[in-house]
Amino acid sequence: TMLSGRIYLPKNGDIKNIVIAHHYTIGADREAPSQTFTFEALLAAKGYVVLMPDYMGFGISRDSIHPYLNASMTAQASLDMLNASIPFLYYRGVRVLSTELILCGYSQGAAAALAVQRLIETSYPEYTVLRTYIGAGPYSPAETYDYCVKTDKTSIPCAVPMLLQGMLVSEHLDYKMEDLLLPPLREHYQEWINSKEYTMFQINAMIGSKRVSEIISPLALDKSRYPTNTFYEALKRNRIDGWMPRGSIYMFHSLSDDMVPFVNSTILQRYFESIGFDDVSYDFGEYGPHMSAALRFFQNLYNAL
Repeated sequence: TMLSGRIYLPKNGDIKNIVIAHHYTIGADREAPSQTFTFEALLAAKGYVVLMPDYMGFGISRDSIHPYLNASMTAQASLDMLNASIPFLYYRGVRVLSTELILCGYSQGAAAALAVQRLIETSYPEYTVLRTYIGAGPYSPAETYDYCVKTDKTSIPCAVPMLLQGMLVSEHLDYKMEDLLLPPLREHYQEWINSKEYTMFQINAMIGSKRVSEIISPLALDKSRYPTNTFYEALKRNRIDGWMPRGSIYMFHSLSDDMVPFVNSTILQRYFESIGFDDVSYDFGEYGPHMSAALRFFQNLYNAL
């Protein structure tokens, strides 16, 4: 599959590091990094090369299904862009002072950035991660599913069909979307999700409910039954842990996050503590809902770099 992205370069001066920046959940292709200007591009003005990969299913691959929250596929796509960018920068005469990488992302982008760090540190010894900045990421998809089913609410309804479809395709599962969705989403998810014409907020409005029990069927609510149990096992396989990080990590999350449950950061913090990884700083506090907290995260990121 051919993928796309965008590279931002400083206009002049020394270049400090390469930053790989990962975007939050989007619905419309026009929101993809190759199609629009994003905040992370401002880091180029501070002397960084900024690589912004499109996730599979956006940009040049918009006709493909987006493998939503598939950690390994998302990470590999970012590494492929890095591998392609190195010779591109060399032949453009761009010289970077440090070979150590900086990774960052918020929301879905945080899970992607952390997955990239894991991939680099377990499979790409030629690269070194200096620091990873992650904010409010769904690092534990299965626990997020449990939380949303238990509370019967989600502030990001579009993520439900995106996740069901993403796992179905990327994990080669065997179920029908129509068996797991309720109307009106069941009849319209192909257009609303796969046309890549609608933003996340537009899709949420068309779904028309934030109650999980009004979005997915009783079968999809029961992780003990087939085929929902195969979906749940796929979610567990895409939890981002299982290695000892070497690069330092900055974690940000608002305690009152209304989109990505704070339990994700709690689980990751417990994991780091269990393996004795302490090169991590936790910035957890009452920073408001998910979208408002994003502004604080990006401000902290910009100031840190």
